[in-house]
Amino acid sequence: MIVKLRRLIKITKQSRFQDSRIQRRLMVYWLSMILVILGVLLLIFAITGTFSASEKKLAKELSMSQNTFMSALDRQMNYLESSAIALSENASIIIDETLGIQSVSTLNNDLDGLKDLETSLFPLVTNALDSSQCSGAFAILNATANTSAPDAENSRAGIYVRYANLSTTKSARQDKSLFRGIADVARDRSMEMHNRWNLEFDISLLPGYGQLISHTSGRLADNCLWSGKTTLTGTWENVVFLTVPIIGKNGEVRGICGMEISDLYFRLAYPASEGDFGSMVTLLAPVSGDRVNVANGLYGGSKGISLKGIQEFSVEKRYNYNVYTNTSGKKVPDTSTAGRYLGLQQILDVKTSEGLPLAIFTIVSEENYKSAILRERIALSLFALLYLIITSSLCIYLSKRFVVPIAARLDSLTEERDSLAESNESAQKEIARLAYSRKTEVDPGDYAQFLEGFKMLTPKEREIFDYYVSGKTIKEIQDAAGIKESTIRYHNRNIYSKLGVNSLKQLLRYAALMKHDKK
Repeated sequence: MIVKLRRLIKITKQSRFQDSRIQRRLMVYWLSMILVILGVLLLIFAITGTFSASEKKLAKELSMSQNTFMSALDRQMNYLESSAIALSENASIIIDETLGIQSVSTLNNDLDGLKDLETSLFPLVTNALDSSQCSGAFAILNATANTSAPDAENSRAGIYVRYANLSTTKSARQDKSLFRGIADVARDRSMEMHNRWNLEFDISLLPGYGQLISHTSGRLADNCLWSGKTTLTGTWENVVFLTVPIIGKNGEVRGICGMEISDLYFRLAYPASEGDFGSMVTLLAPVSGDRVNVANGLYGGSKGISLKGIQEFSVEKRYNYNVYTNTSGKKVPDTSTAGRYLGLQQILDVKTSEGLPLAIFTIVSEENYKSAILRERIALSLFALLYLIITSSLCIYLSKRFVVPIAARLDSLTEERDSLAESNESAQKEIARLAYSRKTEVDPGDYAQFLEGFKMLTPKEREIFDYYVSGKTIKEIQDAAGIKESTIRYHNRNIYSKLGVNSLKQLLRYAALMKHDKK
């Protein structure tokens, strides 16, 4: 390869003395060589991913999805808090109208009183459910129908209505069911009972209940609490609760109310967004330092990946995104490599019953990301390989079409030049031999005058003398020296006079003899 390159450089240098067509053809060939070199570099860069912008591209996609999800979820949570506060205020008015300044505990063991109050609260709860982006709404009274029942200290009366057929599109046709509350309240309004219906709430399973009942102070907006994921009693469903205290005009906390977002509703409301690196999944979960409590959060719809079975993520922050690694020690039933995900996170401005920050995450499987990079590299490598094949074929064609004939021609010219040089050398030797052999025929006095006259020649006369010695004619001397013929003849007379010769033949004979003597 190096030998061929040196040969090409030599040919290029020799072409400077040839016509412009040969130079243009060699320039085209050099250009094809450059294109081949660029193809080789492109193939190397494609295979190694030197100039890959995948990380920045992933960060951009994650950021766009994160901003979209964050905006939608923040808007939803703010609206739910507003709806929950409105439900609390309206429920407080109804309870105050019923109890006045009496404590809500006066309703203990009063089933008829509880029924009347639940009947009044029922339309408030169903209206709140209809107007909010949630899967259920409830109002809990801090009273129980039977204080002597087992575990009565954790049993509370109230109304809890849930959607039976979940859909993220609000419609009057969506069926509702009574999950908690007195059955006659629902039957009187032709509402079905939930297949896991119970009369009262188990507040031990309701995060933040004791906190709101015992330590409420300030505005209602400052007492909106979001819970972690909780499994509803007797069901396979997991929900996140938003709870707000119901405060009477006597300052007593009468109970709590709020909404739920079930995991199914969250998956329907926040489907995975498809990007160049696979499905991007939304996760809503509490954060503690560099740990994400996945088991206590909700995740949106996904394609190809699932967070089911993952208890906890560890967070490794990087420049463009974070790396989330499954640290639960359990088998992960998805296609990710070692349960690793790439994504971004952002803390929500909400209060939680556990006291931990609640964050929204947008994540993508690291395996999907690496697979996408591999596909990209393969595609680029194939393109680079195709480009290299085309440019190499072009280079080979130009080599056969242009370079080989040009090289052959230049070699032929070189051989002719060498042959001429040898012929000229032989001629010079023959002239010298003849000059020497005829030296005896030359008059010594005339030759001495020739030598003396040669020293007296002017630079211009010397130039013309050299032209004659090199074998040029008067016409050729005229072109070479750029002077007129009359000027040349003028110099001829001066030269002949100084050298003491009568003819060009005599001049050339003395010149050859002088050259031989110098050697």
